[in-house]
Amino acid sequence: MSFFIFKKANNINIQIKNYLQHLENWLDNWRLTMHPTKCNFMTFNNNSNKSLNEKFNHKLYNERIPACNSLKFLWITFDLGLTFNNHTKDIKKRCINRLNIIKILSNKRWKLTTTTLKSIYLSLIRSVIDYSSLIMPFLSKSLAKTIQATQNTALKC
Repeated sequence: MSFFIFKKANNINIQIKNYLQHLENWLDNWRLTMHPTKCNFMTFNNNSNKSLNEKFNHKLYNERIPACNSLKFLWITFDLGLTFNNHTKDIKKRCINRLNIIKILSNKRWKLTTTTLKSIYLSLIRSVIDYSSLIMPFLSKSLAKTIQATQNTALKC
């Protein structure tokens, strides 16, 4: 997967077409294949309600590459406006599912020390939040508060 920042909007289609042709040549040289329907593309813009994807018709090996409105890359979910709403919901969902394990293990019958519970928290919940720390500066205040509230709930347990 490659990310490009194009300087002139008028030349985007031409530049992408040239890049895809170069990619096809490279794949042919190395005797590799790539199935276009297993690929997809996404156009980021300031207005997440409007998609520019319909304006583009990219092809690889004369087959259309499908457009998408949400893309997961290295466990980070990107959306059209780069708001990361879906990604935040995914983090919260995964943390809450794991939080149930911590709630069960924090019961006195298990007789776990706080050090052990902290290690469990670090491995189950904090690892999910840390992996997404790359996007934290770009989150809105409300989304950051959502993640912080989930983390606080886990720490209370």
